[in-house]
Amino acid sequence: MSLKSYIHVNTRYTRSIHIERDSATGIQPYILTSRVKQVLARFAETLDSEPKPRSFALIGPYGSGKSAFGLFLAQLLGNGETEASRHAQDLLAQAEPMLAKNYKDSLGNTKGYCVVTVTGSPEPLARSLLRAINTAAERFFTDKKKRPTALLQQLEAAAVSGHCKIGRLIELIAELQEAILDHQGAGLLIVIDELGKFLEYEARHREATDIYLLQAIAEHGLRGQEAPLHLVVLLHQSFEQYAQTLGEQLRNEWKKVQGRFETIPFLETTEQTIRILRAALSSQFETTTQERIAVESLRMANILKEQHALPSALSVEESAELFADCYPLHPLTSLLLPTLCQRVAQNERTLFSYLGSHEPHGFLETLNRLQWEGENLPWITPAEIYDYFILNQPGLITDHLTHRRWAEVVTALERLGDAPEASVRLLKTIGLMNIVGAQGGLKPSLELLALCAEPDKTVIGLAALAEKSLITYRKYNGEYRVWQGSDFDLEAALTEQMAQISGLDIAELLNETKPIMPIVARRHAIKTGTLRYFIPEFVSAVSKTRLKPTDQPTLFICLASNLEENADFGTILHKITKDHTVGVVAGNPQDLCEAVLTVEALTRIQRGNAQLSSDPVAQRELKDRLAFAKRTETIILSAILDEPRHSEWFFQGKHSASLDNKRQLQEKLSKLLDDVYSAAPVLKNELINRDKPSSSAMAGRNKLITAMFNHSKEEELGITKYPSEKSIYRSLLKATSLHKRGVNGWGFNSPDGKNEFKIGHVWQFIETSLNETETKPLEVSLLFSGLYQPPYGLKAGVVPIIFLAYLLANNDELVLFEEGQFAPFLSLEVYDRLIRNPQAFSLQRFRLDNIREALFRKYVEVI
Repeated sequence: MSLKSYIHVNTRYTRSIHIERDSATGIQPYILTSRVKQVLARFAETLDSEPKPRSFALIGPYGSGKSAFGLFLAQLLGNGETEASRHAQDLLAQAEPMLAKNYKDSLGNTKGYCVVTVTGSPEPLARSLLRAINTAAERFFTDKKKRPTALLQQLEAAAVSGHCKIGRLIELIAELQEAILDHQGAGLLIVIDELGKFLEYEARHREATDIYLLQAIAEHGLRGQEAPLHLVVLLHQSFEQYAQTLGEQLRNEWKKVQGRFETIPFLETTEQTIRILRAALSSQFETTTQERIAVESLRMANILKEQHALPSALSVEESAELFADCYPLHPLTSLLLPTLCQRVAQNERTLFSYLGSHEPHGFLETLNRLQWEGENLPWITPAEIYDYFILNQPGLITDHLTHRRWAEVVTALERLGDAPEASVRLLKTIGLMNIVGAQGGLKPSLELLALCAEPDKTVIGLAALAEKSLITYRKYNGEYRVWQGSDFDLEAALTEQMAQISGLDIAELLNETKPIMPIVARRHAIKTGTLRYFIPEFVSAVSKTRLKPTDQPTLFICLASNLEENADFGTILHKITKDHTVGVVAGNPQDLCEAVLTVEALTRIQRGNAQLSSDPVAQRELKDRLAFAKRTETIILSAILDEPRHSEWFFQGKHSASLDNKRQLQEKLSKLLDDVYSAAPVLKNELINRDKPSSSAMAGRNKLITAMFNHSKEEELGITKYPSEKSIYRSLLKATSLHKRGVNGWGFNSPDGKNEFKIGHVWQFIETSLNETETKPLEVSLLFSGLYQPPYGLKAGVVPIIFLAYLLANNDELVLFEEGQFAPFLSLEVYDRLIRNPQAFSLQRFRLDNIREALFRKYVEVI
């Protein structure tokens, strides 16, 4: 009996979604994946009436489920009395009860949203949108006694004419929102599917202005309204990609419009796609058969786990359950299908096309062909998938590299000629895993290939294919590949090069390549608003003289090759790890040494071997080998920080033995910086609170400094609207109470004693430094240097602002000198020179009583 008698495919999952057509046809099956839940959670934050962005652009490739999501969102927010809306709410309640409650509370006792659905077509957007708004309004206002007749007539007239100025269309939308509110509705939702077709039309017709219509609608939705407007557009690529044929000015305009939308990538992971597969399949087997399937699925899941071939988010038990529910798809097939559909076809659309296909080697045709054979469970293996795609989907392969690899497999099969069916299937499986395995995390190793056939037969088949030079075994990562042939012996070249560089200092190599990014102390950064990080520096026994206390946060990563070197590093790190200097003796130096030297050797082969230039196969082999070596190096280096328990850590002269995971390490680093920079103020402005602000941030700082000179007696320094200088002002001067209203109006003053932003420590440091200058001026550069150092740690971007606030608050007591000459007035020009060259300036405090005493003494001397 064939498997078709036991397996059922829900064909409602396999049909494509047309958002306008299906929004009126009732219930549609839908699966709430992790991506969908994330998007719904973000959307739920905009359901109130407060002013906030409510325009979303979901961008994903063809067939990734964007239209299905748009339809589900329309049903979820629609009239709660309809069956489709209740079904959507129930689905969400089953998957995410708290999120469902948020939606239910937001909709309350209203009649839901008036939902406008538009599908892209090669015509002006305004024309389609007017028709869709008219249709949605007619559907929403069902109560004939309370219908806004005049508004509906205006919408119908606009829809019939197909022409409406942008301003007038926004007015109609605003009137529609008011009518929705009067009709006990919750708001207005506009979903535009296939927006790219409208944008392509716009790009071809330069006189069109629909791109500005999108901007106008997005800006209108930003306002706070009782019946808010939400705009969701679904695209295959970003706005600017559709504007490639336009001039630079117009492309920039399109970019600006895209900036009005919150962009959300929409593409499911392998794990989620397998869950979708499970939902589309159902089976009716006897209990004993189900148990056999579960046992076999668990066995293969364990092997896949050992080979690091399972998605990272899945445990063995979860994987085994998913594989069993996806039977008769082989676990390897279930893992390969999602990636294959992404690489060579149209994602979930192609996946469901396969499930509903009666074509040769399609899922339904294969079910009809597969028969029970004694005790063996029949599986749909990767070789079957290869046949389906090569026969039915060849025109969809547009990626050049994928197309070339596919052609290599086809050529290898042709060269194989007449051969046992097992050899043919084995070669197809290897070829398919070559094509998608790198992206999907799968590689055709002996262990994985043996899952599709008996292990002994697999070994024999591999040997036969290798003998015919159809495949080659890559020893370095344990996989088989379809082989075109090359005269270049990469293994011999690598062995020779490794021998030549064996004496290199790998610490020097790592310091040159900088494979580890600076380690940010995240909690400290969030708490203080100041980004501080530890600079990693590698040290070996040869270069251990580098080990010394530093003036900036530094992590010394020590690479010991034996126990004696390990002990030496420990002794040194006990002495030099003070303040923000941290040390670690890496727990895997041998593996790291081999990985680093392999990368260096392969790089030198790639750079200096003339034979490679005329051998594209060897070039590709070397490129893949180098990429693998770099990944290995990255994994080993990452383990130092991700698994700190395997290394020895030193903080403030002490050995730390309690770091079990990355989180504890992060807590330790943040606590260390909290202690070192105990007097650091809280300045939450990423724009200017850095050592090297961007050009736009510097422009904002210059404008703020100008305002501090010219408008110090005005609220918010007279800055109107919301330019960058206002955000800098509010975080550095207003929040810290350096600029506030006093008895004599607005001005610069010393900070409040209990200010939560801790600016008082910095202020007191400047005060104390200048209190000692009554006999000798203080160089401004020395004062700045003190502010940069612990315990204050101010960034270079903020020091000129805070220092100027102090000068303006104490202008009557301070005397400024430039190049030793008295500067009678503190002007904008003088201060600009001070910022550029603080070494040329010095500062001295003169109190009024001291000045009087000095004048009196001078008078006495003259007499």
